[in-house]
Amino acid sequence: MDIKHPDERVIKSVNAAMKWFEASRIYNTVVKTVRAEKMDTPFRISSSDRVVETDSTAPPIWTRFYELKTHRPLFCNRDSKVVYSLAEVERERRDGYAWYTYAPQKALDAYSRWQKQLSKNSTALK
Repeated sequence: MDIKHPDERVIKSVNAAMKWFEASRIYNTVVKTVRAEKMDTPFRISSSDRVVETDSTAPPIWTRFYELKTHRPLFCNRDSKVVYSLAEVERERRDGYAWYTYAPQKALDAYSRWQKQLSKNSTALK
């Protein structure tokens, strides 16, 4: 969206990406960091854990990874086995990686401004 005069291919690509972000929002969910017993692993020392909680006031959140065919959020452990909830991720990985993110909201916010800057005659925006 930083391209000053995007062609139709760029516009269509950005539109598709924003639709994907909109469809991928996760509502009523917050990830909290909680205190936990100290754990020493070959990769890191941890004294906290992360838990997913339901919160009707939470802003939309996204996971870092989604299963392509089902569009389900996915996670994995160091053994590369896929799991479908943060609770199934081993603590060292659960606490040591940002599995959830709010970053797509920044792109969606910028998208509104970007659309306003484009020509009203662009067929890709319709």
